[in-house]
Amino acid sequence: MATAQTIINDAALIAGLTHEAGRTLSPERNALALNFLNQLLSSLSTEDLYVYTNTISLYTLPVNVTSFTLGPSGLLVGPRPIKLIAANIILSGVNQPRVALDILDERGYAAQTVKVIATSVPWAIYSDGAMPNTNIYLLGYPTTAYTLELFHPTALAQFSLVSDTLSAPDGYQQMLTDCLAEMLLPLRVPTADPTLMNLVRSRALSSRARVARLNAESPRLKSDAPTGRGRERYANWVGGWF
Repeated sequence: MATAQTIINDAALIAGLTHEAGRTLSPERNALALNFLNQLLSSLSTEDLYVYTNTISLYTLPVNVTSFTLGPSGLLVGPRPIKLIAANIILSGVNQPRVALDILDERGYAAQTVKVIATSVPWAIYSDGAMPNTNIYLLGYPTTAYTLELFHPTALAQFSLVSDTLSAPDGYQQMLTDCLAEMLLPLRVPTADPTLMNLVRSRALSSRARVARLNAESPRLKSDAPTGRGRERYANWVGGWF
């Protein structure tokens, strides 16, 4: 699997900053390229179509509190969720039955006229997205230390060193290389000619689209059988137009 340095070298070659395979940038530009690469990974982690897996995190609920922090230095220590996909309360018992929580946004939480209700099993959850620890609010607040199960996107791992190895599915190395090349274009002196700029940007766009298609969910339809008449054309998600 490729290292961060491999991605940087290939991106620099595509952007025209180097002119032979295997050549490296100056130490200063190499460090800047690594910073750009981590910015790219951080940005892609905020978009569902580029996050290829989710994390399931388990926490023991603090009792008799109306809210708590979750994150690297929170009351509950763990990864700060970019967003919540699903959440459950795991009850006691041999089969560990789960109670699904409604996930509220800002408007949904603000619309709750009574927020402080003591109960053994909450029915809704709201995360305000604060940094570095998000604040978690439960409706109502628990009086029993059940387990909280959270499903949230797994952020794309960033590189600490240029020797770190990329761990991602097929397609991600090319996407990161092409997108980094696009980010490196402004470093060219003299400025890249329009043909090269268009080529690099087209490569980046195509690479992102391929990865996005892999991660896109098929829409759930009641039926995608044709219902028209005559010579009309029809389409479905898998087969396209027919």
